[in-house]
Amino acid sequence: MSPLTQRSLGRHELIGLQVAVKSERCDEYSRITGQVIDETKNMLVVSDGRHKRRIPKSAAAFRFTLPDHSTCLLEGKTIICRPEDRVKKFRGK
Repeated sequence: MSPLTQRSLGRHELIGLQVAVKSERCDEYSRITGQVIDETKNMLVVSDGRHKRRIPKSAAAFRFTLPDHSTCLLEGKTIICRPEDRVKKFRGK
């Protein structure tokens, strides 16, 4: 698998990455930051160390901090799929 970069983020595991949620539909979501601890087809679970929050992928965009400390914004709608299927979906991109 290719190294984790802004261009290849959609093909990689999101669990363990730091994230800040951006949502125009729900102000409460936009205050959520933390680490991705789980992912389902339609949700990301983010923990700030005290609370676990489930955020629907369709309701937000996610600003991920990559290991090289760069950031990448992904629209949640583009990653609505099972995590294991994301590799196939983004293979040619």
